[in-house]
Amino acid sequence: MKTSRKTAGATLVLTVLVVMLLLAAVVVVTAQLAISARRSSADQDATIQAQYVAESGVARAQARLGQARTLFTQGTLDQATTTITSLTSLFANFCGVSLSAVNDLTLTPGTIATPGLLCTAAATATSSGAAVASLIPSAAYTGVSGWSASTWTDLFSPAGSVISGTPSGSGTNSLGITGKVALKALNVQKTGIDTYLLNMSVADVTSSAANANTKRSLISSSSGIFSLKIARPPFSTFAQFRNQTTATAANGGYNLYFGSGESFNGPVHTNSQLRVSGSPGPIFYGEVSTSAGSTGNPSIDFSGIPGNCNSNSNIQAGSCPQMYPNGAATYPTYVPSIALPTNNNSQFRAALGQAQVVNSTGLPIAPTAADVTLALGVAVPVSTGVYYSKTSSPTVMTGGVYVKGDADVKLSTTGNTPLQQVIEITQPPGTGITTRFQQNTNGSWTVQVGAGPVNSLSGNFNGMLYVDGNVNMYGGGTTAPDVASNSALTISNTGGDIKLKNSITYAECPISSNCPAGSTSNPNATNVLGFYSDTGSVLLDGPLNTDMYVNATILASASGKGFGSVRNSGTNARKIHLIGGVIEDQSQTVSSNGDGYKRDYVYDPRFKSGYSPPYFPLQQRWVVLPDTRFDIGTLRQSQ
Repeated sequence: MKTSRKTAGATLVLTVLVVMLLLAAVVVVTAQLAISARRSSADQDATIQAQYVAESGVARAQARLGQARTLFTQGTLDQATTTITSLTSLFANFCGVSLSAVNDLTLTPGTIATPGLLCTAAATATSSGAAVASLIPSAAYTGVSGWSASTWTDLFSPAGSVISGTPSGSGTNSLGITGKVALKALNVQKTGIDTYLLNMSVADVTSSAANANTKRSLISSSSGIFSLKIARPPFSTFAQFRNQTTATAANGGYNLYFGSGESFNGPVHTNSQLRVSGSPGPIFYGEVSTSAGSTGNPSIDFSGIPGNCNSNSNIQAGSCPQMYPNGAATYPTYVPSIALPTNNNSQFRAALGQAQVVNSTGLPIAPTAADVTLALGVAVPVSTGVYYSKTSSPTVMTGGVYVKGDADVKLSTTGNTPLQQVIEITQPPGTGITTRFQQNTNGSWTVQVGAGPVNSLSGNFNGMLYVDGNVNMYGGGTTAPDVASNSALTISNTGGDIKLKNSITYAECPISSNCPAGSTSNPNATNVLGFYSDTGSVLLDGPLNTDMYVNATILASASGKGFGSVRNSGTNARKIHLIGGVIEDQSQTVSSNGDGYKRDYVYDPRFKSGYSPPYFPLQQRWVVLPDTRFDIGTLRQSQ
């Protein structure tokens, strides 16, 4: 049968139409897919771009906090006008409370105290920024872009310091940053006599980037607490302090230099001209200051120093890394004169168990006869002897130990574990009766006078031993440590010298190497020892031909007095290995070509942060010490 021509033609037409429809559908779908892909790619690009822009907002916040950190290091207080009254006003402004709301908690001077809360910042505090701004000199803002005193007000406000800008795009495609960085005042704490902390935190850092099509938001949270410390630092802060930079007349009156072969890891200061000598010269890893010269132009005696190090301009240009390996932070600077303490009245009062009393200029006032009688229960003048309690309560410690008259003082530790502190005081020196104090494992003390009974003492020993007379100072005489791990001691005297007769070492050495035999290295050690004479010198008087190891910070403040050696004749190559620091009016010659000691001094790094022996003298100046660890925390995507 033949196929119809009409039917065949219709089938062809239908087939062509179906094919064309299919092709059209393919074209439409392909076009739609292409458009969709382009839109998806554009959206993805916009989202990525928004993410980057939001992250740049966080980076701006980081930069702002970095600037704050730099400015905090420039904080200062006017030495002429700073008083407890003005500080109380500062604390009230920081907390946003009234003056009457600031507690003045009295803490025992010289002890490691539990922080006392002076005030807690109000949730609506608006004056915190102005309080911080008052500590930053206007010159500090030079070269810090976008900063002025009012910036602190923004940072401490609830709205924070606003981060804004349009870093990319235009029109509807513009991606604008909105966000903030803020600091939040928390409280003010008192952590020791004349030591205060202004505590704050970094509030959540927020940053968003958005346009008509997309938005990305980031939050960075930090749980850290950061502090500004306002304090009168103890003199133990210094690795070396020389009021005068000439030797005493009895020792030739020659100029004293910091010379080649010496290195200093802590602060060095002279109230007179700074003198450096030799080639390549001394090495200063810590800051160096002098009160000779003027701001920006400290007076320095360069004796034999190489040409790239023998002028202020060369040093400040960074051409002397061999003497100042840590750069500008250690270059010599001019600072106003730092007066040495004039008396040890605070140490006398501490030995009596009494709080410090100062006059209108902040200088310690001596105990009166009535104060002494009240503390010891004896009439004045006090007879020669060792006093630690009232005569009416002979087994109750009043605070410290007061010794009237010359004495031998010996520090040692028990043989049991853990080692406990032993203090033996002999009067008259050499042949007299010995009063022996021994600490128990629970922190209490016992006392034995001569061959008498061993009596338990109640009350707390505050670590202060005050001698009204000359002191011959001894360690135990073996390789066993002399200052127990839990001991914090200061030996202070008036009316004579302190002579160090042999080595005195810590149970726990605060440095990582070269510790004395018998010591265990521990950078967080709390055992500490200080010697302070307000009228005499602190002198090495050890055995012949024997090195001495002394772990302590040493202060001799009277005119013409200092740290030195009793003997300077003969030929000897012994050394004094000191871990601590030396603060003195005038050197008594430690090192010489004769029978002195070659110096091997290592700074105790704990002293840099203000740790010190109990009741160690404080400087008559206020400083601002920032904790610069600003951490913006953990970054997370906002939901």
